Amino acid sequence: MLVKIESLSSLDTFNLISTLDVDFASRLSQSLDLCEYSLKLSTYARFVVAYQNETITGLIAFYENRQSGTLYVPYFCTNHQYRRRGVGKTLIETLITYADNLKCAIELEVLKTNHAAIMLYKCNGFDVCSDGANKYRMIRPINSKRNIDSEMAPLVSIACITYNHEPY
Repeated sequence: MLVKIESLSSLDTFNLISTLDVDFASRLSQSLDLCEYSLKLSTYARFVVAYQNETITGLIAFYENRQSGTLYVPYFCTNHQYRRRGVGKTLIETLITYADNLKCAIELEVLKTNHAAIMLYKCNGFDVCSDGANKYRMIRPINSKRNIDSEMAPLVSIACITYNHEPY
């Protein structure tokens, strides 16, 4: 799999979003004009794009705000034929590496019903920072460790107590 961070023309953005719209958890075409949205993304956003041969298997669009030190993700989708194959994980890890190099946090919104995406984000250091009616707003702080580290912390404490035979 090839992953690139790149800019896209409005036509390429429209073609990608139109193709992936059927795979999106909540179809964008039902709530907004894809032509206008594609123009906005191609003008202001950058993209992390995953390719398998010549097929686009996933896409993250993100806005860069270096003044606030934040990357905001308005769009993240993987082609349904490539789900559960590590495409989403590779895309988010690529964006995290990019954000860490810039010393930026990453913010995004996710539908509360999109449990697979929520798990992916939590496993990559994102935390819920606000709870809306049907969406969570999540943030990954600058250079955050993966949440798996914090989940292991109690085990480390128990190991220290056992090893030292006294409270740590």
